[in-house]
Amino acid sequence: MEEKIIKESELARISPLTLAYLGDTVYESYIREYLIKRNIFLKINDLHKSAIKYVSAHAQSKAIKGLEDILTEEEIEKYSIIRTVTAVERADVVIIVIDAVEGVTEQDAKIAGIAHENGKGIIIAVNKWDAIEKNDKTVYEYTNKVRDILSFMPYAEMLFISAETGQRLPKLFDTIDAVIENHAMRVGTGVLNEILSEAVAMKQPPSDKGRRLRLYYITQVSVKPPTFVIFINDKELTHFSYTRYIENQIRETFGFRGTPLRFIYRERKDKG
Repeated sequence: MEEKIIKESELARISPLTLAYLGDTVYESYIREYLIKRNIFLKINDLHKSAIKYVSAHAQSKAIKGLEDILTEEEIEKYSIIRTVTAVERADVVIIVIDAVEGVTEQDAKIAGIAHENGKGIIIAVNKWDAIEKNDKTVYEYTNKVRDILSFMPYAEMLFISAETGQRLPKLFDTIDAVIENHAMRVGTGVLNEILSEAVAMKQPPSDKGRRLRLYYITQVSVKPPTFVIFINDKELTHFSYTRYIENQIRETFGFRGTPLRFIYRERKDKG
């Protein structure tokens, strides 16, 4: 199919997706250039993926620098965090760019936590990978180190890239598309309950003082992030480890890579 130039007025009618870039500023210009091109030159059948707005906390760094003479370090830090939170809240997908040489900094972890708490699609891009000396275990060891520090978001996609050489940048943009799709994915109620029934059959729910948790029914109620309601007999019998088990069973079937899943428990009268 031929490519078509989409006018700005046409783009305005497409429901936009927002990408927040947070991290190494060296990488920012390449992403911006790519997304601008993607908004203008696209295939007709790719409109649903094309309208991407770009948000960057670092793009407003000049405004922060302008306040250095009148604000304390603590006030500047607070202002910076507010800017970051605003960028994350406006985004559908957050790319956390880590400097491969420095590793995960305290600021990186804070940004990741904000994105996670806001239920955003998340991609960890380890930049400057070309500057790292490697052996056959380097990727494995580095991945484990990052995953250990950011253990609260095991679902996040992770790529090793280089903005300077262009290493794996096309893969990053494919990953953005995949995470956008997963973040907005809906699963049928029938399929969900089949997964739930099989999960319960394979591993009994927790119990306390002779009473066992009963899971009656599950349904998806929203997206961005995908959110599920599970009807049960008693909330006090729930345990995070069993919730994680149910989540893993759903992920085994549908993936949901790059997006958090949320679960809400609602009580209903025990059937006996």
